[in-house]
Amino acid sequence: MPGLPPPAASVVANGPRMRAVAAFARWNADDRAPLLIVGEPGSGRQYIARVMHEAGIRQGDGFAVLPAASLTASRLRNEMHRHGTLVIAGVDLLPEGLVEQLPQLLRSAEARVIATGTRGCDRSAFEGTAIDVPSLRDRREDIPMLTAQFLGRPLSPSALDALLGYAWPGNVRELRETCEWIARTCRCRSVKRGCLPARILAAVPDRRQELARSDAPCLDERVARFEAEIIAGALEAAGYNRSRAARLLGIKRSTLVDRIRRLGVGAEQEPVCA
Repeated sequence: MPGLPPPAASVVANGPRMRAVAAFARWNADDRAPLLIVGEPGSGRQYIARVMHEAGIRQGDGFAVLPAASLTASRLRNEMHRHGTLVIAGVDLLPEGLVEQLPQLLRSAEARVIATGTRGCDRSAFEGTAIDVPSLRDRREDIPMLTAQFLGRPLSPSALDALLGYAWPGNVRELRETCEWIARTCRCRSVKRGCLPARILAAVPDRRQELARSDAPCLDERVARFEAEIIAGALEAAGYNRSRAARLLGIKRSTLVDRIRRLGVGAEQEPVCA
């Protein structure tokens, strides 16, 4: 994504799925093996690559990003010997002839080669080594911290509620661009709901009006729904292994099992052994 982070950048990761990505990035920062980072456009794939570069032994060497669509075999071969870390952006768009040569080129590379692509891209050249970066709508718990980082200004509860409820088709990139727009157009000390772009206001109902309805869910029901969503995300990130999910959530396994039973979460996808 545009606007790569400065040295010593870190990954905003409050939820289990993004914490798993951040941990993988830390543990594999010094690895020499080629790596594929997959996810939706704007989800932060190049950012993760830069964080790994800055956290590893190659941080003093060059870092370069090359659009895959414009590459030739000779250029890629040359670039692989010039940098500490080389990112092939949009590996799905590699020219067909270069796709066939990629495994051999990767084996001869002096640089750490990291490619970014969509979840459906061919992973064979990377021998299955990949990080899957979740979309922003699947890591909404990171929105408050990301917004604070991009905007540097507090938001009213109703404004934050709208940002949390929006689908973010453009992912983190769209959130950053939205914060830049707010910074240019809003003069409020604390950003209000009405200061947000019209597309967000149109897409997200004002929850204050929703809560005023007589048939709105009670507080306990809303808390239970939110808790169930967090547990479901942790189970998915842990491959439905309850012990691993409990560690991601920072609670005891027995506590997690009790909450799963109480909330009715994940029962249909229980592993044989957990």
